Amino acid sequence: MSHFYSQHTIKMIVYLLSLMVGMVICELPSEWAYEVLRDGTITLYCNDSSINIDTNEYGQWTIPSGVELKKQHNDSLLTVQQENGIEGFSLLLKKVESSLDGVYICKVKSVSTDVIRMATIRGINLHQPLAKSASERYEYNIIVAVVASVVFLVPLLGACAIYKFRYKSPEDKSKKYNVRHREYPNNVSMESPNEVKVPPSDSEQYVYENAAASTNL
Repeated sequence: MSHFYSQHTIKMIVYLLSLMVGMVICELPSEWAYEVLRDGTITLYCNDSSINIDTNEYGQWTIPSGVELKKQHNDSLLTVQQENGIEGFSLLLKKVESSLDGVYICKVKSVSTDVIRMATIRGINLHQPLAKSASERYEYNIIVAVVASVVFLVPLLGACAIYKFRYKSPEDKSKKYNVRHREYPNNVSMESPNEVKVPPSDSEQYVYENAAASTNL
């Protein structure tokens, strides 16, 4: 039984280590989502290769909180910018805080009718912010993998310890002794573990020696 637990434990450790490596190196690259340093800056564009905004249109931005920004919006964190005579052509994120992480939507609308022709989606730090170093980048994944490993291994190792050091009745100990005795007859004494040898007394030894002597005569 303990041998089974040992093999099972080894297999699970190998599996968890593989899972840890996968979580650490796993990446989800995307053309529309970006990772930005915390408190860093980035400009999001409403225009791309599939959407060409002309001068009769403008872009209206919706930020992750669900708020729609006005054409001339400008505050300490966000600025809706005009380029090539097109309002809302881009959105400047001046200081990327955690509240700005998420999905941004730019609706391309007609200037005259406000009808939406198309929408562009952009993402900021959907997985995690850009790290300053490799160790910082994978720190979160490493912590998650280690915690998951500990949560799984502690009960398993505890079960193994309970089985190994469980209470054994005198009958169980006797059976274990007999099994070892049969397996190793040349190395283990045939006597019971509770039997005690008593050396012969002087009188018994004397009688034995006299009997031998009388026989020889």
